[in-house]
Amino acid sequence: MDFTATAGKRTRWHTGLGGGDVVYPNRVNEDKKLLVYTGEPLSADVEITGTPILSIQLATSASDGAIHAYLEDVAPNGRVTYVDEGEFRFIDRKEVDPQSLPYESLGPAHNLLRTDAQAMTPGQPTTIHFAMCPISVMLRIGHRIRVALAGADADFFQRYPSDGTPIWTVYRQAHAASLIELPIMRNSQQAH
Repeated sequence: MDFTATAGKRTRWHTGLGGGDVVYPNRVNEDKKLLVYTGEPLSADVEITGTPILSIQLATSASDGAIHAYLEDVAPNGRVTYVDEGEFRFIDRKEVDPQSLPYESLGPAHNLLRTDAQAMTPGQPTTIHFAMCPISVMLRIGHRIRVALAGADADFFQRYPSDGTPIWTVYRQAHAASLIELPIMRNSQQAH
């Protein structure tokens, strides 16, 4: 876990607080600090419209943590462009009935109540299932889709845990698969 990882100092989070224009630079160097999964070159243009959902099978050496997931576009020349993100604290992973919430959930429903917080059992694989931000973007033929995982954003978010250097194990076997569901538009109809 590299706690120096960051999305930068001119992100959508900063702009909402009066920080000026949003600027995400080429993420090629930042991705060297992250756990990345990169797909094959796209054989056609792909429109992603909706809310990407991540399901990560993960074990950690700590009782808490946070995942910062980035959806990225990797161009044929190697440039890495930020497309979307989602942040989620491990102790808030309990899913609830969406009807119990006072708002409509755009993905897995979590109430984030302290009474429902669940500490992680170090070393035990657990499912972390959460939504990224809703987006609409066109990725071009020949580009690659990348998911990059971080345990922190040093320039904006509080660190979990506050000290130590936890170790993550992310599973990607058939019996313990980690995956991303992308809402792909085909023929004017949404498909996953």
